[in-house]
Amino acid sequence: MSEHTDKYDALIEKMGGLNRVESLIPFGTAQVKAALEKGDEHLNTLPLARWDLVCKNQYSWPVNTLAERVCLLKRAAYLIATM
Repeated sequence: MSEHTDKYDALIEKMGGLNRVESLIPFGTAQVKAALEKGDEHLNTLPLARWDLVCKNQYSWPVNTLAERVCLLKRAAYLIATM
């Protein structure tokens, strides 16, 4: 694992685990799997505006920046889709 994935895995746990974070992901598992199957391991083909919209809400995020929130959700989406 990399420092990046370790950081976001720990933050997901801090938020209560994948089950808690899953409801915030703005794409279904099938959409995430389809992106991954096309080689998009960072989920950059899924519209950023949808990630941003969710990350701007007043949820109690363990990180402050929008970019970090998006990374956290993308990591969670990746983990859920590859389980």
